[in-house]
Amino acid sequence: MIPILKTSITADDLNSGIGRGYSGMYMTECTECTVSEELQGDYLLTLSYPTDAVLAEHIQVNNFIVAQVGIAEDGNGVFQPNLQVFRIRKVTADGISGMMTVEAVHIAYDMAYTIYDDYADAYGNTIPQAESTNAKIRGTGWYTITSDYDAPTPLDYDAYIGVGQPTPCNWREIMGNMEDSYLAKLNLEPEYDNKTTKLWVRRGATKNITLRYGRDITAITQSIDTTDVCKAVVAYYYKTGTGGSYTMYYQIVYFDYDSGNHYRNDRWCPCQIIDFTSDITSTTEVNIKADLRSNAKKYINNHIGLDQPQVQIDVSFERTDLANTYASILHENNILLGDSLKVIYPPLNINQTIRVVKTEYNVLLGKYNSVSLGTIQTTLATGAGKTTAKENRK
Repeated sequence: MIPILKTSITADDLNSGIGRGYSGMYMTECTECTVSEELQGDYLLTLSYPTDAVLAEHIQVNNFIVAQVGIAEDGNGVFQPNLQVFRIRKVTADGISGMMTVEAVHIAYDMAYTIYDDYADAYGNTIPQAESTNAKIRGTGWYTITSDYDAPTPLDYDAYIGVGQPTPCNWREIMGNMEDSYLAKLNLEPEYDNKTTKLWVRRGATKNITLRYGRDITAITQSIDTTDVCKAVVAYYYKTGTGGSYTMYYQIVYFDYDSGNHYRNDRWCPCQIIDFTSDITSTTEVNIKADLRSNAKKYINNHIGLDQPQVQIDVSFERTDLANTYASILHENNILLGDSLKVIYPPLNINQTIRVVKTEYNVLLGKYNSVSLGTIQTTLATGAGKTTAKENRK
């Protein structure tokens, strides 16, 4: 597909980009255009364009580029080309080569500039009820958030995260870039379709695809790193009194607290020390310590895997079951972001199911340059336990 440049967008432009077309200025002189998306991570477009080409003067920060990012299911079981809108955030022109490099972010990043200021739940914030959700986003009714989270009541921010956000924050923070976010608290995984953000309990599907030693895998390495391992949480409460006095209590809770081994004296135990003072309402020592243990357990439950070493598997592979053509991209077994497949490599004792955590799509050629596989954490902010693999499709 040829990328499309637009100097402005309408509400209709931000409707679903699956199986639809767009009008605008076609960037036929574009020499390179790729879109990379990482599960619970960045969604970026990079483009190269001659500085003396016809549309060069229109390539400006805050203008828009529409590009195909791969394929997606249209809701009726049919895979269609998936076109998404990106906002230009950086333009770099090289006077020697005569080329400019354009960097753009998915339009959903605009939600980082829309403020959630619900101090007393004045507007109501119910997902997936779009009208209520849109009312929370100041200045526009364009953006919606939906979820397949199976809750007894609608997925309400105040009900599930905390009653009344105490300070103003933006919607992208609420989704995944702060401690009390949908991703951190409920382990939801976002999928962006222009103005709509879908928060999945688990994005993608389990595919009947296996990468095997001696067949698909062309290169593989494995490393184990304990640098970021945390085995316990030291939760503490601190309050100053009169005359320089203070009250301080702390409790140590191990990540394997369910095992019943709560009291031990490990000589080596990497831990995180966390101040829970603002979360404690009790006034007696017994109750304060109980609240500290409870808060520490909640933290542990929201950071599953932090007590495990980082196991990284880098795999390069070429799929032998599908031809590397545009038709293969539309195949029902094509690998998509969030999908799971199996990697078997006996020489390194590897036999595990791994998820697609990043894709890089070549917009001009209409195929994926690479697909990275791995395990992910439940928040945007951490990368512990990451396992990666890459499919070569260039």
